[in-house]
Amino acid sequence: MLNFRHPVVKWLLVLVFMSGCTRSCTETQEDLSPAQVVETFLDLALNISDIKDKKFLEQLTTGNLKKAIENATDKEIMDTYINRNYKVLSYSVIEEELKSPRRVHITFELKFKDLGTIDNKIDESVAATVTTENTVRVEKKSKLWLISETLGKTSTFDFPLNKADTIYAE
Repeated sequence: MLNFRHPVVKWLLVLVFMSGCTRSCTETQEDLSPAQVVETFLDLALNISDIKDKKFLEQLTTGNLKKAIENATDKEIMDTYINRNYKVLSYSVIEEELKSPRRVHITFELKFKDLGTIDNKIDESVAATVTTENTVRVEKKSKLWLISETLGKTSTFDFPLNKADTIYAE
C-alpha cells in the first residue's frame, strides 16, 4: 500500500501528474497511442482544478496507479495537485520500449518550475527548476492503453543563485 504522506510518493505522483488539455479534447481515448495516453494524463493532472476531475485520471489508469489515485483522500489530491502551481518548461518522450503487443514502457523527461501553493506563490525567478525522468508501464486493456505503474524515476533540482553567490571571472 502506498503511503501518500511519504515525500517520495508525493513527488512521484506529482511528477507523473504534470502537463494542459491537448489531444484529450479532440480524440477519443481509444485513438490514443501509449505515449499520447501518458501525455494526456500529465496534461489533465497538471490542470486539475476540481476534486471531481480525479475521475478523469482514474479513466487513464489501471493496476497500482489506479488504486493509488482511488485511495488518495480529497485533502491529499488538493494539497498535491489542485492547490499547487507549476510551470511546465518542457516535456519529451525519451524512449518507447515495446515489452509485448499489450505492454509498453514509456520513459519521458519533464522539466518544470514549482511555483508553490495558491496561498504561498513563489516568484518564478527564485523557484527551483525540477527535471525528472520517469518510466511508466502502459498496458492495453479492452482496446484502451492505460498507465499501470511508475517503474523508476530520477529527479534533479536546480536552484537559482543569488547575485551574492555568483563568482565572476575577470
